[in-house]
Amino acid sequence: MPKIFSNPDLHGGTPLRVQPGVGEWGPEEVVTTRTKKRMKIIVPIVFVLAATAVVLLGWFFFEQVKGFTVG
Repeated sequence: MPKIFSNPDLHGGTPLRVQPGVGEWGPEEVVTTRTKKRMKIIVPIVFVLAATAVVLLGWFFFEQVKGFTVG
């Protein structure tokens, strides 16, 4: 016989250790949508800055080594 109503338990068969803690009004320590939107902006900026720093550091060392001549 088919079920008419779905099971309201959204955790299903997952063990308790992987389920978020539930407070009075809902899950605790769950990342908010605002934080996710903020991270979508911050992470690419930090990545570009870090890549630029690595390239500039490499260029600086290359220029320093290029300046030493044998002869």
